[in-house]
Amino acid sequence: IRRLLCCCCADRPMTKKRMNMYGELFKVLHDNPNFIAILARMVSISEIDDFLQTIMFSLYGSFEPREEHLLLKMFQHALTLEYTNAKEVGTVLRSNSAISRMMTTYTRRGLGQKYLKDTLRTQIELLFDLDDTLLEVNVEKVYRELDASGVKLPPFPSNREDCLYMEELRAIVEERGEMLMEITDRILEAITINIPNIPFGVRWLCKVIGKQCKLRFPDEPQDTVYSHIGGFFLLRYINPALVSPEAFGIVRQKPSTIVRKNLTQVARFLQQIANNTTARSLLLPQMQQFVDMCRERLFNLFDDICNVPDFNEDLKLEMIDALTTSCTLSITPNELFFVHTLLTKHIGNMELQGGKGAHFISLVESLPKPSEKFGRDTNGSVCLPLQNSSETTKLSPRCSLREKKATRPLLSRVRLERTRVEVALKTVEENLKHLHDKIESYKLYLDNVRGQVVKSHNFQFGFDRGHVCCINWVSAFAFAVQMFFFSFFFRKECQRWITTDRVC
Repeated sequence: IRRLLCCCCADRPMTKKRMNMYGELFKVLHDNPNFIAILARMVSISEIDDFLQTIMFSLYGSFEPREEHLLLKMFQHALTLEYTNAKEVGTVLRSNSAISRMMTTYTRRGLGQKYLKDTLRTQIELLFDLDDTLLEVNVEKVYRELDASGVKLPPFPSNREDCLYMEELRAIVEERGEMLMEITDRILEAITINIPNIPFGVRWLCKVIGKQCKLRFPDEPQDTVYSHIGGFFLLRYINPALVSPEAFGIVRQKPSTIVRKNLTQVARFLQQIANNTTARSLLLPQMQQFVDMCRERLFNLFDDICNVPDFNEDLKLEMIDALTTSCTLSITPNELFFVHTLLTKHIGNMELQGGKGAHFISLVESLPKPSEKFGRDTNGSVCLPLQNSSETTKLSPRCSLREKKATRPLLSRVRLERTRVEVALKTVEENLKHLHDKIESYKLYLDNVRGQVVKSHNFQFGFDRGHVCCINWVSAFAFAVQMFFFSFFFRKECQRWITTDRVC
C-alpha cells in the first residue's frame, strides 16, 4: 500500500501514520452512512459518476448483510434530508441528483436484475411479436399518423372528443387500446405474483419513501404517497427494463423501432396510471374504466411491497460482530483521493454534530492535501485496513494489560478495551431484554390457551403437560441464547475488562 500511495502528497511521502489516518477516516465514513448522505447532497453533476462508483462499488461493494444494511441506512438518511428540505410535494426526487442516481444503480444489482428477468421476460417477448402494430392511443397522434399515410379524414376538430365520431380513427384507437390494456394487465399480474421475489432493499426503500412522504406532507391524500412510491418502483426500477430490455439482459436481440415505441408506450401508461395523469390522453370510456381498476390494483400492490420489517436489530448484532473482526476496504488510490478532495471541499458545510462529527472533522483537517489522479497503470486496487486510531498502533509486549507499571500507551489501551466492552455489553443487554419480553409474551399466550375449556380429563392432562414441556423448552432456548452471546462474543472482552480494573 505504501509503495502504491507513496506519491499521494507532493511535499511529503505517504507514511505508515498517514495510511492509518486514511484507514480511520474511511472506517468512520463506512460505519456512519449519514455522513455520506449529507455529502451526497453537495456533490456536483460532474462528480456524480465518480462518487457513485466509489460509494456503491468500493465502500459498500462486498454485498454482505452488514454492508447492505449500512447502504440502506444511508439511503434512509438521504431520503429524510430530501423530504425535510422539499418545499413542494412534486419536487422530491425529480432532479438528477447523486442520491437519485445511486438509488437507480442500487436497483440494478444482482437480485434486482434477476427479478426483472423472471417477471418481465414473457410480457416483453409478447411485445416483440407485435413488431408491425403500434400501440399509440392518443387521438391527435393517431390522426397525424393516418393523415401521413394518405387516409382521407375531415379536419381535426377543435374539441378532441369529437374525434371519436371519425369511424376510421375510432376503430384504430379501440383496437390498439384493447391490446395496450391486455399487455398492461399481464405486466401488473406478473409483478403482483412475484412480490416475494422483489429484493428486500427495493421494498424497504419503497416503505421509507411512503413513510417520509406522510411525515413531510401530512395533508396530502394517500394517492400522493402512492405516486411517490411509484416514482421510485416504476420510474426507476420497472420502466427502464421495459424500455431497454436488451440493456438488462432480459432479451438478446435489439428491439425494432416499432417495438421500442410500444415498450415506451406501455411504460408511460403504467407511470400515468400511478400518477393519475391519463385523463387527457384517454377518450374511450372502456380505457378510463380500466385505468380506475388498475389504480386500485396498483395501490394494493404498493401496500404489499411496503409490508416488510425493519432490520435495526440485525444491524446491531452485525455491528457487534464487526468489533471482533478486522475489516479491509478494496479501493483505488484515485477513489481514495476523490473522497478526500470532496471532504476537504465540503467539510465546512456538512454541519456534523456530536462527538463522532467532531472527530470526523478533525480527521479530515489533519490529513495532507491529496495529489492529482494516478495514471491507469498505477491506479490499481489496494487493501486499506479499516480501524480506529487506538487500534492502529501496534503495542509492544510491555503494553500488556497484565503489566503492573502504568504507561501512557497502556492507559490508552485500557480506555479502549473498557469502552468497547461497555458498548458491546449494553447492546447485548438490550437484545436479551427484547428476547426476554417475547418469551414472556409467549408464556402468557400458552397460559391463556391452557386455561380454555377442555371437556376430556385425559386430554386436559396431556394438553397441559405438553405445554409445560414447551414452556421449559422455551426457557432452555433463552438460556442457551444468552450463553451463546456471552461465550462467543464477550468472553475475552470481559476477561480483559477484569484485568483492566485491576490495572487501574
